Amino acid sequence: MVNCFRAVQLGGAVPMARVPWNDTIWIQRTLDAAERAEEILAVEGVSGCFIGPNDLTLSMGLGLKDTGPGTRHEEAIRRTLEAAGKTGLPGSTVSVPQS
Repeated sequence: MVNCFRAVQLGGAVPMARVPWNDTIWIQRTLDAAERAEEILAVEGVSGCFIGPNDLTLSMGLGLKDTGPGTRHEEAIRRTLEAAGKTGLPGSTVSVPQS
């Protein structure tokens, strides 16, 4: 988990979210964490989560061709976002167009 006090940025330039000093954002990077997302998001003080899709891909031993609609990778992301919804906390990720 990361205590954030400034904008979380993508590529060092584009603000994705403003996080107040006292919020704790969980950064989900592994399949194990996705499977335990609801439990992790229920921890007192956790204010939301960000899913690192590339870290998740690597931790699952997948390549880019193994991501996208209908894959285990997509299911892990969906599971985490659904857990965030159930707990009433914000959850987000980024997507990169595949060529």
